[in-house]
Amino acid sequence: MIAVIFEVWPAENGGREAYLDLAAKLKADLVWIDGVISVERFESIFESFYRTLGWSERAQTFDLTIMLRTA
Repeated sequence: MIAVIFEVWPAENGGREAYLDLAAKLKADLVWIDGVISVERFESIFESFYRTLGWSERAQTFDLTIMLRTA
């Protein structure tokens, strides 16, 4: 099993809403990719950032170049 973790610090002016919109669209696409188990987002209660944790059955699932070719 492969875990992918990334952190996002949205811009001050409208960045939070733009990020949340984009993240919702991306998650809707990711759930249809073979091998994706889950994608979860966590918001910090102390600072203005998000962490996303994605689980996959294999490393190639989150390879952006493969995702872009199949989109």
